[in-house]
Amino acid sequence: MPTPEQLRQETFADAVERAATVRSLPPFWWSTSDPLRVRVMTMDGDQLEFRLKEVDLDGQQLVGLDPHGAPQTIPLSRVEAVWHRRPLVWRSAAVCIGGGLAGALLGSIEGVLSALFGALFGFVGGAFVSWLLHDSRAMYEWTEMYGGGAA
Repeated sequence: MPTPEQLRQETFADAVERAATVRSLPPFWWSTSDPLRVRVMTMDGDQLEFRLKEVDLDGQQLVGLDPHGAPQTIPLSRVEAVWHRRPLVWRSAAVCIGGGLAGALLGSIEGVLSALFGALFGFVGGAFVSWLLHDSRAMYEWTEMYGGGAA
């Protein structure tokens, strides 16, 4: 019979696997994305950024990359909590749509064709600004995947 801690770790491993799996078109085709960007709090109170590849339940460790891309493992016995960095896609979409609307508004001063070109350039500009801001604190949130405490 599995212990409560083993059940928590299996639930955590399942959550990591679900978060790393990206559904694409067609809907039956799944692929894995880059390692998950997580924040790990250890039992001694340290917090570290980590790109999590997998939760190795047999080896009792987190397997991934440090911020510089070097392979790193963290024993599960040292892990108190893990948060996943989840992008706020609707904010990126709002920046793109806002750019398109601003471009269309500015272009409408000259006429309908200018409004269409303004909207096109506005959407492209909004997408570029959204890409520039993707690491901004306003464009993501931390969601708890394992343990407890504050991120």
